[in-house]
Amino acid sequence: MWKCQRWVSKDNNTKITENTPHGGNIILHITDRFGANVMVVIAIDGSKFSKEALQWYLKNVHKTDNKVILVHVTDHLHNFAYNTSVIPGDPELIQLAYQEEEHKAKAIMDEMNDFISKNQVDGEVVRVFGHPGHQIVKKAHDVGADLVLTGSRGLGTIRRTVLGSISDYVIHHSNVPVIVCQHQ
Repeated sequence: MWKCQRWVSKDNNTKITENTPHGGNIILHITDRFGANVMVVIAIDGSKFSKEALQWYLKNVHKTDNKVILVHVTDHLHNFAYNTSVIPGDPELIQLAYQEEEHKAKAIMDEMNDFISKNQVDGEVVRVFGHPGHQIVKKAHDVGADLVLTGSRGLGTIRRTVLGSISDYVIHHSNVPVIVCQHQ
């Protein structure tokens, strides 16, 4: 079951109510503080965690007058430095790894555009480049987001400390409320 693990708001005026009327599902009621036309930024990386968080949002939070920005971040520096077997200085391998990353990003963008169309969500999919946490917070600020939603892999404390956590970064740097969805 997916649920809202954390709700973080830096102002005391934002409230969230959790109800569990149907088998423990958590239903969020975002207060009238937001009113109509809520701008929501949702981080998407193509993982099952981000896709499930998106489904959770659609089921539990989404209202038809919300505007949704799905943000996919490509971090070539991280991928080339830590996540591949690229030999520094081998231009062919670097180009191949870059093309593979571009292909993955295009597939995610296409899938998310299909998702928006299929579910009749007023929104768009955008791609940005750089550190994922920073770019998600920046995009939320740039579009005037009222809410940010992200999935979480559920790393333990030690792994999160060593590897870093995008959701933790967003929580600590966002100026708007953040919902982190994690599989329980």
